[in-house]
This record gives sequence, C-alpha cells and structure tokens, in this order.
Amino acid sequence: MTSILQAEPIGKVVVGVDTHTYVHTAAVVDVVGGLQASISIAADRGGYEQLITWAAGYGHVLGFGVEGTGSYGAGLASHLRRHGHKVVEVNRPDRRVRRQRGKSDPIDAENAARAVLAGTATATPKSAEGTVEMIRHTKIARDTAVKARTQAMVTLKALLVTVPDELREQLTGLSKMALLERCAGLRPGPMSSTVASAKRALRALARRWLDLDQEIKEHDILLEQLTTSRLPNSSTPSASAPTPPPKCSSWSATTPNASAPKPHSPNSPASPPSRPPPAPPPGIASIAAATAS
Repeated sequence: MTSILQAEPIGKVVVGVDTHTYVHTAAVVDVVGGLQASISIAADRGGYEQLITWAAGYGHVLGFGVEGTGSYGAGLASHLRRHGHKVVEVNRPDRRVRRQRGKSDPIDAENAARAVLAGTATATPKSAEGTVEMIRHTKIARDTAVKARTQAMVTLKALLVTVPDELREQLTGLSKMALLERCAGLRPGPMSSTVASAKRALRALARRWLDLDQEIKEHDILLEQLTTSRLPNSSTPSASAPTPPPKCSSWSATTPNASAPKPHSPNSPASPPSRPPPAPPPGIASIAAATAS
C-alpha cells in the first residue's frame, strides 16, 4: 500500500468528494493531513468546473477521491479524467469511523480525501466511455424489455383463463405465436360487455408482447455490431485454434511400453459415447468477453 505522501513533496493537496443526486460536497486536505476547506457544488458541468478552479486555489491537486463513481459520481469522475486529473474510487467510510466522527457530507468528503492520502483507496474507476459502456447501456434496455415481454405473456395467459367461455374456446389450443396473432387482431367494438373488455385487454397484451419482441431483436442486432467492433474475431472461429490432443489409442500405439488395447467382447456392454459440454450462446459469450476486456 503506497501513500501519495511517500511519492510527492509537501505543499500539494488531495481533494475528496461526497457525491449525491443534485449536490456534491468536496474537501481539500494537504499532504500532512490538514483540512484546508470544504465546498458544495451543483452536480452538473458548471459545478464540476467550479470544483476544479476552487481546488487549484489551494495548490497542485495530486488527485481526487470520489465516492460513488459508478452512480452519482460517474459524471464528475469522467469530467475530471477528461481534464487530466487523477481520479480514485473511494468506498464509503466504515461504521466505526462514522460512529467516532459523525455523519455529514463535509466529513464524508474529508474522509474520502484522507483515504486517498493514506493509500487505503487506490482503485481506478471505470472510464464509462467507449464501446463497453455502449454495450452496457444497450444490454440494460434489452434486459428490461425481456422481463416486460415475459410478464406480458404470463398476464395474457392468466387473463385467458377467466375470459368468457365463447372467447376462451376460440383461443384454446393455439400455439404461442398463433395465440398472439389472433389476440392482436381482435376487434372489441363498443365497450358494452365483458367479451368486449376481455378482447381489448387481450389485444393490448398481445400487441405489447409483439412490440417488445421487435425491440429485443433490434437490441440484439446492435449488440452484435458492438461486440464485433470490440472483438472482431468473436463471431467466427479462430483459424489458429489449438489442435486437440491425440486420442489415447493412437498415443499408446507409439509408446514402446504401452499395453495393447483389449479386444472388444461381443458380450460386454458397449460404453456410452461421451458428450461434449454445452457451449454458451454466441451472443452471450461475445458480450461477456467484450465487457471483460
């Protein structure tokens, strides 16, 4: 664990930031541990510029310790990085420190600066930029669409159990896609009976499922394009893939002291063929590889 104090001379400062939805609180601590000042800024680009200018007034900034770089502090961390500042991800203080010093935004910001100064916080936050972040955004939209599509189908089938008999008999026994197409084309007419209201509800659920299904397909196409641009060889097998090791029978035939294979007896049961392990779907594997790199 290397402290910034061991690497930099006295006269420079470290800034800690406690982030929230609308307001961030920052504190400046010099390299000998003295608290210089604290400030609250708006959580927008104007506030970020104000923070950089304010911190520069206390000396050369060695780094910014920011809490919540994956949530409330993501915008601030990206802005500081683009301006050439070192950003360190800081976890919230443990409960023992909060019991000793209390809980407030200026204290949390000061603790963040001291964590960077002492070397207990050294993690570099994710950049939240580029293809990986684009894949994350698209996958979030796709995952929520898949959940909503599943819920629409579950609700449609549950409603189908309680609709009037004449309508249920027309829709019973159909396959999933046939049921969706039939329900999507229902004409409820005037809302004067339970048959009309059931038709309207079934049509809304079926059309919702079809719309979500089309949206998921569009997300899949975009994810395939993004993963291919990130990992160009992810969709096609590599030409330089390693060759599998030789089988035991061919190896034993070339080994001087290897015993000859026993002949197969007609009365002995045949050994079942071995099955290779199932391979993950290509889309999921390529997305995982792209986000991990």
